[in-house]
Amino acid sequence: MENGLNDKEVLTLCVAQDGAIWIGTDGGGLNVYKDGKNSRIYSSDTGEISSLTYLSSLKDSEQNLWFGSAFMGIDIYRSGEKRFSHYQPRIRHAMVFALFEDDKRNIWIGTDYGIEVYNLQTREKSFLHTGNSKLPTDQIRSFSQDKKRKSLDWYT
Repeated sequence: MENGLNDKEVLTLCVAQDGAIWIGTDGGGLNVYKDGKNSRIYSSDTGEISSLTYLSSLKDSEQNLWFGSAFMGIDIYRSGEKRFSHYQPRIRHAMVFALFEDDKRNIWIGTDYGIEVYNLQTREKSFLHTGNSKLPTDQIRSFSQDKKRKSLDWYT
């Protein structure tokens, strides 16, 4: 397995500041490729991370890596500290389909229950869903922002 993945299905990719490629799998946890080799595997079996299945990823403005899981919240690799922390969205056991950071340092979290917005500076949270906004559905699969950063769109 020196150069191979420990799982056959890749669901998300994230490139770290050092050029390592972090691969979220469907049942194998997180694989880290560096210098053409699978240099590290993180697994919930060892207690380092909370899930074996990751659906989304993001490198934030602080160079931390966010990994959205299926039902187990978000694991954040703190690059400066070389350790993981855990972020639990408001709705427990949500599927975290999408992660996006805007220019105001808000992390937009797309789930099967709506959108959670977390500000990196203030640590404030807000939650949008069909009951309190104009969202047509609570299933949020991805985000995009125009080149001028004037509008943020979400997709179901």
